[in-house]
Amino acid sequence: MVRSRARGPRDAKGSEALADRLRALGNEVTALHFRLIAALERVHGPGAFSYGGRALLRNLVELGPRTVPELARMRPVSRQYVQQLVDDLAARRLVSFEDNPAHRRSKLVRATAEGRRTLASMLRREASLLARIARGLDPLDVERALALLRAARERTDRALAAPRRNPAETRPKRRAGRRRDRADRI
Repeated sequence: MVRSRARGPRDAKGSEALADRLRALGNEVTALHFRLIAALERVHGPGAFSYGGRALLRNLVELGPRTVPELARMRPVSRQYVQQLVDDLAARRLVSFEDNPAHRRSKLVRATAEGRRTLASMLRREASLLARIARGLDPLDVERALALLRAARERTDRALAAPRRNPAETRPKRRAGRRRDRADRI
């Protein structure tokens, strides 16, 4: 986890200011994400499959076969959207379906040899672009940013995994007898 030696104020105002900076960081990450997608799509040219399809193929090559629901849980998108991406990859013969010993109806999706070759080719083409972008950046700054983003993502994951509170439970309880029936007010 990233820890800074300089400590900011621990009051509510300091927390709000840090929350605003975290929001600004999220905005920059989002802007960078979309610009990188546009740059990668330019590298691969028109007709290349979507960034989402590329990311799915990469997951399957790196992590091995997965079911569509497993792939969907790895992303903030619906299972149906992931199914569309997988179907597109299957139509291009980049993935195949195989029986899943753990589940009769949920097939495993596996990268084919063609899918592995296609991904390797894409990553080689992307490497020169990413090297040009990285030129001039301080490697230590990149490592610090990576550590910070990883820590923020892990905290976000924990916050999302925490049980949600029922808003009714967080409101103060009303004293007995204060609430009157509508008929009593007439």
